[in-house]
Amino acid sequence: METLTVACVYWKGNFRAEKYNPTPYSKKWVKRLARMVKRHLDVEHEFVCLTNDPFTSDHIRCIALEHEWQGWWAKMELFRPDLPVDGRILYFDLDMIIVDNIEPLIASRYPMVICSAFGKQKKLNPRGYNSSVMSFDRSDLTKDIWKTFYRAPRIHIRKLRSDQDFIIKYFPYIHKYPDEWIRKLGECERNGRLVFPEGMKILLSMPLKNHMAVDTYPELRELWG
Repeated sequence: METLTVACVYWKGNFRAEKYNPTPYSKKWVKRLARMVKRHLDVEHEFVCLTNDPFTSDHIRCIALEHEWQGWWAKMELFRPDLPVDGRILYFDLDMIIVDNIEPLIASRYPMVICSAFGKQKKLNPRGYNSSVMSFDRSDLTKDIWKTFYRAPRIHIRKLRSDQDFIIKYFPYIHKYPDEWIRKLGECERNGRLVFPEGMKILLSMPLKNHMAVDTYPELRELWG
């Protein structure tokens, strides 16, 4: 199998979206994600973190963010043509809990695969995306994503809510992962307990922040490692 890079983005700062201030993430969530990936991926890979707050870790290589794009907009740097990584990129947000083998997430013939939208957003636009989980090759598609955004980033950031809204607006036909692979926390709650449907691989802690999810569902502590 070709070289694989597993990536996340850790942006530190105050974001315009009030519910994300202060930033609910820290380096410990990056390290927890890296440990989960190691447990659930039997493919050789390098784990990298794009960040404006670099740190040292034996198993994580930090890559400096080069632009002052805040919050989720920092994820657009994943498409930088000069990003110093090799092979296909598998990306996870920091509010992911991996519950099963994730190798199927990289076994795709498509140049890019992305998570479907959830709940209300999916009802509004059945073709919508959620950029919490993505995998992609360096291809004409990702080059076009970067070029389109980089021509006028301030305009896109001002007019659109998030990176995933930018991607769906300009690139509406990207292949999506099966819905049953990736679920939100609320979809798995049964009478105060979590029940994971068969075939599920990734759990998103949203709408709860990570520490709130752990406090509410103690069984997540072991999964998060």
